[in-house]
Amino acid sequence: MYTEVRLHPALEETLSTEGVIGDYAAVRAQHDGELVLVVASKRLTPLDVRRLLGDAGTATVPDAYAVVPALERDESGSLALGRVEELLAKRPLYRPCPPTTEVQRLLVEVWERSLGIEGIGIDDDFIELGGDSLAAVEILAETEKRVGTEVGVDEFFECGTVRELSARIEGKGGQR
Repeated sequence: MYTEVRLHPALEETLSTEGVIGDYAAVRAQHDGELVLVVASKRLTPLDVRRLLGDAGTATVPDAYAVVPALERDESGSLALGRVEELLAKRPLYRPCPPTTEVQRLLVEVWERSLGIEGIGIDDDFIELGGDSLAAVEILAETEKRVGTEVGVDEFFECGTVRELSARIEGKGGQR
Protein backbone atom coordinates (compact mmCIF):
# COMPACT_ATOMS: atom_id res chain seq x y z
CA MET A 1 0.00 0.00 0.00
CA TYR A 2 1.33 3.44 -0.92
CA THR A 3 0.43 7.02 -0.13
CA GLU A 4 1.26 9.97 -2.36
CA VAL A 5 3.73 12.45 -0.89
CA ARG A 6 5.45 15.63 -2.03
CA LEU A 7 9.09 15.74 -2.99
CA HIS A 8 11.59 18.35 -1.91
CA PRO A 9 10.84 21.56 -3.87
CA ALA A 10 14.26 21.44 -5.57
CA LEU A 11 13.52 17.95 -6.86
CA GLU A 12 10.06 18.96 -8.05
CA GLU A 13 11.55 21.95 -9.86
CA THR A 14 14.15 19.75 -11.57
CA LEU A 15 11.51 17.25 -12.67
CA SER A 16 9.22 20.00 -13.93
CA THR A 17 11.82 21.98 -15.87
CA GLU A 18 13.75 19.20 -17.59
CA GLY A 19 11.11 18.84 -20.31
CA VAL A 20 11.75 15.10 -20.75
CA ILE A 21 9.47 14.00 -17.93
CA GLY A 22 5.75 14.29 -18.50
CA ASP A 23 4.11 13.12 -15.31
CA TYR A 24 5.58 11.85 -12.06
CA ALA A 25 4.54 11.02 -8.53
CA ALA A 26 6.29 10.34 -5.27
CA VAL A 27 4.78 7.57 -3.19
CA ARG A 28 5.73 6.23 0.23
CA ALA A 29 5.36 2.54 1.03
CA GLN A 30 3.34 2.14 4.20
CA HIS A 31 5.06 -1.09 5.26
CA ASP A 32 8.65 0.24 5.34
CA GLY A 33 8.51 3.98 4.60
CA GLU A 34 10.48 3.66 1.37
CA LEU A 35 10.11 6.75 -0.86
CA VAL A 36 9.60 5.76 -4.51
CA LEU A 37 9.67 8.18 -7.41
CA VAL A 38 7.43 6.94 -10.20
CA VAL A 39 7.99 8.60 -13.57
CA ALA A 40 5.75 8.24 -16.60
CA SER A 41 7.97 7.87 -19.67
CA LYS A 42 8.39 5.57 -22.62
CA ARG A 43 12.04 6.39 -23.20
CA LEU A 44 13.74 7.05 -19.85
CA THR A 45 15.29 4.46 -17.57
CA PRO A 46 15.36 4.71 -13.76
CA LEU A 47 19.07 5.51 -14.05
CA ASP A 48 18.25 8.45 -16.38
CA VAL A 49 15.83 9.76 -13.78
CA ARG A 50 18.36 9.44 -10.99
CA ARG A 51 20.95 11.23 -13.10
CA LEU A 52 18.50 14.11 -13.67
CA LEU A 53 17.85 14.35 -9.95
CA GLY A 54 21.56 14.39 -9.18
CA ASP A 55 21.58 17.99 -10.42
CA ALA A 56 18.99 19.09 -7.84
CA GLY A 57 21.64 19.28 -5.12
CA THR A 58 19.55 18.19 -2.15
CA ALA A 59 19.93 15.33 0.29
CA THR A 60 16.22 14.49 0.06
CA VAL A 61 16.25 11.96 -2.75
CA PRO A 62 14.01 8.95 -3.32
CA ASP A 63 15.05 5.54 -2.02
CA ALA A 64 13.95 3.88 -5.26
CA TYR A 65 12.89 4.76 -8.78
CA ALA A 66 10.46 3.25 -11.26
CA VAL A 67 9.57 4.21 -14.81
CA VAL A 68 6.07 3.32 -15.99
CA PRO A 69 4.34 3.95 -19.33
CA ALA A 70 1.72 6.31 -17.83
CA LEU A 71 0.22 7.42 -14.54
CA GLU A 72 -3.52 7.46 -14.09
CA ARG A 73 -5.22 10.37 -12.35
CA ASP A 74 -8.86 11.17 -11.69
CA GLU A 75 -10.66 14.38 -12.77
CA SER A 76 -9.33 16.25 -9.74
CA GLY A 77 -5.74 15.26 -10.55
CA SER A 78 -5.41 12.78 -7.70
CA LEU A 79 -3.19 9.82 -8.38
CA ALA A 80 -4.86 6.42 -8.83
CA LEU A 81 -2.83 4.73 -6.08
CA GLY A 82 -4.30 1.29 -6.73
CA ARG A 83 -3.08 1.46 -10.32
CA VAL A 84 0.37 2.65 -9.18
CA GLU A 85 0.57 -0.36 -6.89
CA GLU A 86 -0.26 -2.67 -9.80
CA LEU A 87 2.38 -1.04 -11.98
CA LEU A 88 5.07 -1.23 -9.29
CA ALA A 89 4.28 -4.89 -8.59
CA LYS A 90 5.06 -5.73 -12.24
CA ARG A 91 8.52 -4.18 -12.44
CA PRO A 92 11.65 -4.09 -10.35
CA LEU A 93 12.43 -0.88 -8.52
CA TYR A 94 15.82 0.66 -9.09
CA ARG A 95 17.65 1.14 -5.78
CA PRO A 96 21.19 2.45 -5.69
CA CYS A 97 23.21 0.08 -3.50
CA PRO A 98 25.57 1.91 -1.11
CA PRO A 99 29.21 0.89 -0.59
CA THR A 100 29.96 -1.51 2.25
CA THR A 101 33.77 -1.78 2.16
CA GLU A 102 36.50 0.83 2.37
CA VAL A 103 37.59 0.16 -1.23
CA GLN A 104 33.99 0.50 -2.44
CA ARG A 105 33.61 3.81 -0.55
CA LEU A 106 36.81 5.13 -2.10
CA LEU A 107 35.79 4.00 -5.59
CA VAL A 108 32.33 5.57 -5.30
CA GLU A 109 33.94 8.84 -4.21
CA VAL A 110 36.36 8.78 -7.16
CA TRP A 111 33.63 7.82 -9.67
CA GLU A 112 31.28 10.54 -8.38
CA ARG A 113 33.98 13.21 -8.66
CA SER A 114 35.09 12.08 -12.10
CA LEU A 115 31.60 11.61 -13.55
CA GLY A 116 29.98 14.55 -11.76
CA ILE A 117 27.17 12.39 -10.36
CA GLU A 118 26.19 12.09 -6.71
CA GLY A 119 24.75 8.95 -5.17
CA ILE A 120 26.42 6.34 -7.36
CA GLY A 121 25.59 2.83 -6.21
CA ILE A 122 28.05 -0.04 -6.30
CA ASP A 123 26.01 -1.85 -8.97
CA ASP A 124 25.66 1.13 -11.32
CA ASP A 125 27.25 0.48 -14.69
CA PHE A 126 30.10 2.81 -15.63
CA ILE A 127 29.00 3.15 -19.27
CA GLU A 128 25.34 3.71 -18.35
CA LEU A 129 26.50 6.48 -16.00
CA GLY A 130 28.03 8.22 -19.01
CA GLY A 131 31.59 7.06 -18.43
CA ASP A 132 34.07 6.97 -21.29
CA SER A 133 37.72 6.01 -21.78
CA LEU A 134 38.96 9.43 -20.67
CA ALA A 135 37.02 9.19 -17.39
CA ALA A 136 38.23 5.59 -16.96
CA VAL A 137 41.89 6.67 -17.22
CA GLU A 138 41.28 9.48 -14.72
CA ILE A 139 39.53 7.08 -12.31
CA LEU A 140 42.27 4.47 -12.64
CA ALA A 141 45.05 6.99 -11.96
CA GLU A 142 43.29 8.31 -8.85
CA THR A 143 42.44 4.80 -7.68
CA GLU A 144 46.04 3.62 -8.03
CA LYS A 145 47.26 6.68 -6.15
CA ARG A 146 44.81 6.19 -3.29
CA VAL A 147 44.60 2.39 -3.06
CA GLY A 148 48.05 1.40 -4.24
CA THR A 149 46.86 -1.19 -6.75
CA GLU A 150 47.20 -0.88 -10.49
CA VAL A 151 44.24 -1.90 -12.63
CA GLY A 152 44.48 -1.89 -16.41
CA VAL A 153 41.96 -0.15 -18.65
CA ASP A 154 40.85 -3.51 -20.10
CA GLU A 155 40.31 -4.87 -16.57
CA PHE A 156 38.36 -1.75 -15.66
CA PHE A 157 35.95 -2.15 -18.56
CA GLU A 158 35.59 -5.89 -17.85
CA CYS A 159 34.42 -5.02 -14.36
CA GLY A 160 32.01 -2.21 -15.20
CA THR A 161 30.72 -1.58 -11.66
CA VAL A 162 32.21 -0.47 -8.36
CA ARG A 163 31.27 -3.85 -6.85
CA GLU A 164 33.21 -5.79 -9.50
CA LEU A 165 36.15 -3.37 -9.57
CA SER A 166 36.50 -3.39 -5.79
CA ALA A 167 36.51 -7.20 -5.78
CA ARG A 168 39.26 -7.16 -8.42
CA ILE A 169 41.31 -4.65 -6.41
CA GLU A 170 40.78 -6.48 -3.13
CA GLY A 171 41.74 -9.74 -4.87
CA LYS A 172 45.05 -8.14 -5.79
CA GLY A 173 45.61 -7.20 -2.16
CA GLY A 174 44.93 -3.50 -2.70
CA GLN A 175 43.78 -1.51 0.26
CA ARG A 176 45.99 0.94 2.03
